[in-house]
Amino acid sequence: MAASRRKKKQRKEKFEKALTAVLCGIVAVLVLLAAVISLSEENGGAMPTWQQLYSWFGVAAPVPHLPEEAAGAATKVHFIDVGQGDAILLSCGGESMLVDGGTNESGKTVVDYISSKKISRLKYAVATHPHADHIGGLDDVIENVEIDDLLMPDVTAETATFSDVLDAAEEKNLSITVPSRGDVFPLGNAAVTVLTDTEKKYGDELNNYSLVLKASLGKFSVMLTGDAETQAEDDILKSGEAVSASVLKVGHHGSRTSTGENFLKAVSPKAAVISCGKDNDYGHPHAETLKKLEKSGVAVYRTDILGTISVLGRENGEFEFLQSTVQPTVSTEEQSTAPSEEATYILNTNSKKFHKPDCKNAADISEKNRKEFFGERQQLINEGYSPCKSCNP
Repeated sequence: MAASRRKKKQRKEKFEKALTAVLCGIVAVLVLLAAVISLSEENGGAMPTWQQLYSWFGVAAPVPHLPEEAAGAATKVHFIDVGQGDAILLSCGGESMLVDGGTNESGKTVVDYISSKKISRLKYAVATHPHADHIGGLDDVIENVEIDDLLMPDVTAETATFSDVLDAAEEKNLSITVPSRGDVFPLGNAAVTVLTDTEKKYGDELNNYSLVLKASLGKFSVMLTGDAETQAEDDILKSGEAVSASVLKVGHHGSRTSTGENFLKAVSPKAAVISCGKDNDYGHPHAETLKKLEKSGVAVYRTDILGTISVLGRENGEFEFLQSTVQPTVSTEEQSTAPSEEATYILNTNSKKFHKPDCKNAADISEKNRKEFFGERQQLINEGYSPCKSCNP
C-alpha cells in the first residue's frame, strides 16, 4: 500500500511539473507575441530585430563570436566614433592594429574602446598623416597601451599635436617605421599591405601623404584611405597595385576632394564607411561623394549617424555589420519619421542645413549660400544635408 501511495504521489508530482512547464511556456509565448506586436507597431509594421526584442525585455544582446576552431578565420574592423576624425581598430587571430587615434579630445575614448575589447597590446599603431583629427589621440594610446611598432609616413608637421605623439613615442622607446609601397604587415591570419608611395612628395598637401592600407583575409578586404585625395588615389591606380576591396573607408571623411570616380570604380566596394562628426563645420560628407556612392550601388554607413561601426569579415569573403539594427545611409529614426511627400525647402549650401521657407534662420542665409529645393526630405538627408533644429522641416 505504501509503495502504491508513493507511486501515485510521484505521478501527481510529475503531472504538476509538466503542467507548470506547459503553462510557463504558454505565458512565455504570449509575452513574446506581445513584444513582437508592440515593436512591429513601432517599426511601422516591420518585424522587430533580435536586438530590439532583447532590449524590450531589458536583456543584453549576445555578442556574435566565432567558435574556437574558427579563431583566426575572421577579422573585425571597428570604426570608432571619434567625431570629426578617424580611429580604426583591426583585430585578427589575437593580434590588433590601430589606424589613427582620432582628435585630441577623443584620446580617452579610443583608449577606453581598446580596453573594452580586452586588448592590452597593439602589434601596430598607424598615424596615416600628421593632421590633428587623425593623430590627436595617439599620444594617449601610446601612453596607455603597449605597442610593438608605430608606422608613419615620411612627413612632419610643425604642430603641438605632432610633437606630443613624437614625445610619447620617445618616452616609451617606441620605434617608428616609415613603410614603403608594397610592404606587408602580418596581423594574425590577415595581411595589411601599404599602397602609398611614401617616397613621393606632395608639397604642403599633407592629406596626400596618407598611408593607404589594404587589410586582407582570404577573399575579404577593407581599404583604409586616411585623407588621401584624388591625386594620391590616381598615383595608387597607376602603380598597378590590386585595390579592389569588400569595404571602403571613404577618404577624407567623405570630402569631394577624395573618392574619385576612377578610384571608386577600381575598388568596387560593396559597402563604404564614412567617419565624420555630426553637424561638422566642413559639411562632410559632401553631396557629390554621396551621389557617387549611390550611383555605384554602394551601401553607406556613417559614424555621425550610427556611432561606432563594427564589421566582421570572413575568409570566404562574406562580411556583416555586427549590429543588426544598423542600416546604411540613414538611421532607423530618420527613416521612420521622414515624410515621403515632396515639399519646398530652403538650403544653406555652406552649412548643409535645410529649412522651411518661413524659418527665421532661412531669412538670414546669404544669397551666395541660399538655394531653393523642391522634392523629398529624405533626398536632402541622403545628400548630406541635416534639418534645422529650430523649424524641424
